[in-house]
Amino acid sequence: MTTNILLVIHKNQNIGEVIQACLTDLVGWNVEVASSSEECLRQASFYQPEAIILDVAIGEIDALLFLKQLKTQPETQGIPVLLVTLKAK
Repeated sequence: MTTNILLVIHKNQNIGEVIQACLTDLVGWNVEVASSSEECLRQASFYQPEAIILDVAIGEIDALLFLKQLKTQPETQGIPVLLVTLKAK
């Protein structure tokens, strides 16, 4: 059986790990977590994940600019990206 890989990029490592634990335990995906755009680019090129979950409030770079970077690189342009954001009161 092949394990699907999902890449989560979230500036808060703890939230990334919660997403990782949920998706691993609930659906059995192999989830990798990156906490910066640079780390995500490296991991996306290396792992070739089935999809990327990208925190809109990534911090060091605008999420849409980063998405454009992903889509201009041949090795990552075909990877679907889901944009998410979390806001606590």
